[in-house]
Amino acid sequence: MNESKSEIQSFYKDKIIFITGASGFMGKVLIEKLLYSCSDLNKIYILIRTKKSRSYDNRLEDIFKLPLFQRIRTEKPQVLKKVIPFNGDICSNNLGLTDKEREQLINEVNIIFHCAACLQMNAKLKDAVEMNMVRY
Repeated sequence: MNESKSEIQSFYKDKIIFITGASGFMGKVLIEKLLYSCSDLNKIYILIRTKKSRSYDNRLEDIFKLPLFQRIRTEKPQVLKKVIPFNGDICSNNLGLTDKEREQLINEVNIIFHCAACLQMNAKLKDAVEMNMVRY
């Protein structure tokens, strides 16, 4: 059977993507949709921080265990290897990345999704802006 690709699938073919806020609601949904529907993408780099004594790579494992990723675990488990975590934080200078990691992203990434956000409605405006805006 000849399966033709949609315009979106063709667009994402072989692309390298960088996502902030990957552990949040929108980030997780975006990762699942990209991996499942646009499986020909090259890779997805994600920015994820250590939190509550869980390392960034353990947090990624926890994300992939969620029911949201069940169809990928069942039908396309190999695409999970396309997600590469970087330990970082949007509130840190240069996102908390090493110079080498930063250069890697600058040289490789085709598409950026900034999904990180502060959801604390009582946060001071200055703090909310700092958490919700990426600084380079």
